[in-house]
Amino acid sequence: MTGVEVGAICAVMGILCGIVAIVSGVISEMKKNNNEREIRRQIIESKLDPETAKVLITPVVPKEKDPYGPLQGGCVLLGMFMGYLFAYFLEIGGIGFWITIVGGMGFGLFVSFFIKRALMKHDAEKKQK
Repeated sequence: MTGVEVGAICAVMGILCGIVAIVSGVISEMKKNNNEREIRRQIIESKLDPETAKVLITPVVPKEKDPYGPLQGGCVLLGMFMGYLFAYFLEIGGIGFWITIVGGMGFGLFVSFFIKRALMKHDAEKKQK
């Protein structure tokens, strides 16, 4: 497999991942809006008192963002790159090439786990002081 073929496959996969993420986010948001609209319609039809309606319609509390998400993504990409270099220099081809890349990604996840654990421990100690 040549470098051009690998680059083309990676580019297509990257584009497809972005498209799938956007489409699934839009579908999720549409379903959430439809559910809220249906709840409000049922409240109006059943003529509930305002106190009960306030209990049923609660504002969505945003989730706290994971500060270590970019770390994990970066480590996965670095692991994939290391797997690619490993396969390239050892001239591994065919399915072994892809297994090497996936192994590198797994190694990146493994490394990110230990880095994240150390950072969380450091943050916990910092909060206690």
